[in-house]
Amino acid sequence: MTFQFKFEGGYVRGKRSNGELLPDAPGFVPNSGVYIYNAIEVAIFDTNALLDILDTVEADGTVRIKAPGSRTDTFWKVLTGVPYGVASETREGYDESWLKTKNPLKPAGQWNEMEIRFEPLFRNGEPIYDHEVLIWYKLTVTVNGHVTYSTVGHDQDGTKIDKDTRKPVETLEIKPPWYIYLQSHWGSRVSFRNMVIKTGQDIPDK
Repeated sequence: MTFQFKFEGGYVRGKRSNGELLPDAPGFVPNSGVYIYNAIEVAIFDTNALLDILDTVEADGTVRIKAPGSRTDTFWKVLTGVPYGVASETREGYDESWLKTKNPLKPAGQWNEMEIRFEPLFRNGEPIYDHEVLIWYKLTVTVNGHVTYSTVGHDQDGTKIDKDTRKPVETLEIKPPWYIYLQSHWGSRVSFRNMVIKTGQDIPDK
């Protein structure tokens, strides 16, 4: 699938159902995601907005913003074009300059382009699930011409992804094949256009 997206910029602090403000956190900059049911969420996160309020990126990948008393996040939750909650890269130490190299985004208000190539893998003609979560597939994500994530080449048969269960979607009591959802996160402030989804023989080779 291919599409364009853009961020409105700014910061959206979340609220509980009773109206109480949640503690500040890196994740309250504009962000969304493309969820391929029932397998993976490809994150769409305004890393530029995060860099504006960033305090530090610690060596273990912990991300802190400047707001006093704010919560922290890990680096694999503040990037675009990678599976949400999956450590897409392992290295000795992380820092702000490394985070900037992982940011292919245009400034807020400009349209970005993303391509997601998703291929479920089969055993004996059936997709492979673990507790109703598809766990065996190939995934390549490209943002503005930069490959931001790829399982291709890691293993001849693809890569098994171990991740936290995404409860809000996986408890819908339905199990359709490969439904696609767009996430709204505390208002998101993310717009989409020109979405094209191709399947099977309609997908061009690369």
